[in-house]
Formats: sequence, C-alpha cells, structure tokens
Amino acid sequence: MTATNSCHTACQCPPADKSESLSVQAARLADGLEKGITRYLTVRNQTLGHFEMEAEQQSKELLRQATEKAARAKADQAPPVCPVCQSALSRVSHDHQRRFECRFGTITLRRSRGYCRKCRKWRFPADFALGLEETAGYSPRVQEMAALLASKMPVGEASSVLELLTGVRMPRSTLDREARPLERWSLLMERFGFGVWPMIVSRRRGSGWIITMQCSAWQRWAECFMETMPKA
Repeated sequence: MTATNSCHTACQCPPADKSESLSVQAARLADGLEKGITRYLTVRNQTLGHFEMEAEQQSKELLRQATEKAARAKADQAPPVCPVCQSALSRVSHDHQRRFECRFGTITLRRSRGYCRKCRKWRFPADFALGLEETAGYSPRVQEMAALLASKMPVGEASSVLELLTGVRMPRSTLDREARPLERWSLLMERFGFGVWPMIVSRRRGSGWIITMQCSAWQRWAECFMETMPKA
C-alpha cells in the first residue's frame, strides 16, 4: 500500500519548534490531523490505510521528542554507583554523549561515567537504567521487536520487515547480534511461563533458589521460587 502525494500534502503539519513545550506541539499536531481528516474525506480511491500512514508519520517527531526528554531525565537521575555491585563509582566524569535509535527516531543524550574498583570496570549508570547496556545502539523496544522478528523468520528478512514496519534501519549482522541474547533468555523463560526476555540473578533460600529476572526491554522485575529437586 502506498500513500499518494495528495494525501501526503493534506496531512502535513508545520515543522515543530523544538523550543516549544510538548503540550503546545501536541495541540498543533491535533489541529493539523483534524484538518487532514477533513481533506482526506475529499480524496477518492484512498483507503483508511493511506491516512494511517500519514498520521503516524506526522506524529513521529513529537513522539521522538517526548521519548528523548524522558531518556534524558532518566539519565540525569542515575546515581554514580555501579549498577552491578552497587559500589560508589570513582573518577566520575560527565557529558559523555550517546546516540541510539528508538521506535520513533534518533535519540541523543549525555550521561556520566565512573570506574568501579570492585568490578574493575568503567560503568555508565544511565545506560543500565535505560536498558541500553547490552545494545549497540537501539532502544529496548527496538531490541524486543528485532528479537521477535528474528525468531519468526530469517535474519535478512527480519531486517527488511523491521524497516518496513517501523522505519528503523538495522543491518542484518547488527540485528542478529541485538536479538540473540534476548532470544536465548526468551526460550529459557518460556519453560517457566514468562513471556519476557530477562537477565537472571539467582540466590539461595533454604531448599531452593530465588530467581530474579530483570527484563531489559521493559525494566520490569519479577521473582519466582524454585524448589531444589529432591534426591532419588
């Protein structure tokens, strides 16, 4: 399905001023879409799909800006502690830039970096808070979609379908690298009835284990208790 030029012009909204608040931009977008609906009704031989595509395109920049604002605020809140062992970081420096692709476009943010003496590694606490520590440059939502597509079709086809459906370009080799860890954990968790791609940390409790699962795609935690199998 391809939208025609007439629908494209009908639904276009004025370029957003990045200095404006999100609420002002949202009001302008809503007004533009209302006018687009009126004009869309006068265009013959176009299905609703044409308007869906244009409405999504016009809304994308506002959604990108909202996501970027949320990511920056979350990054600024990240304390200078190691996300793995919770030790205070030393030699902390700020304003380290990072760019990554989210569902709505490119996000740019700045975050702090510090050295963990216990782990003997450099850490970016904000990356962990945002679910970006295991990715080459894609948001958790994009990682999730890449893993789902790669589990259903060859990686080459998954790369093309991802771009067609979302506009996110992810080369075949990158998609394979991004999706593989999530797929491995997904298969493991399906055995326990969890529909997530988690990272597992376990600790002993009595005769069993507490399995703590932190899903990088949703930053959601869950726990389950697994009894130790009795000896025969």
